[in-house]
Amino acid sequence: TAFESALQVDPQHGVSPVKLIDMRFIIALGELGGTMVRRQDLPKEAFIDLDTLKRLKGPSMLPIISISHPWQQPDHPDPKEVNLQLLAKAMKLMLEFFKRLGIGTFAVFFE
Repeated sequence: TAFESALQVDPQHGVSPVKLIDMRFIIALGELGGTMVRRQDLPKEAFIDLDTLKRLKGPSMLPIISISHPWQQPDHPDPKEVNLQLLAKAMKLMLEFFKRLGIGTFAVFFE
């Protein structure tokens, strides 16, 4: 319920103020040699929506990490995919560790 208002779509603007990316999407993107793009250009499948959040149970329902990084060029956040590769590797290690604790879903907030 704490995130519900931030994740609900604003009818006036057609988007929610916050969109959480599923860490597994970023890992897969890095492993497949994908390209980091603006959040607005990611596919719907990249995000953890409000319905999914409501289905998660437990005290640590959804850990969220926040990442802030400068764009490498004015027209592209990471043209050489250096940041994506590093993030994907670090996130994969983090996810593997937390899966042993029963936490298999992480959200990422990109700023």
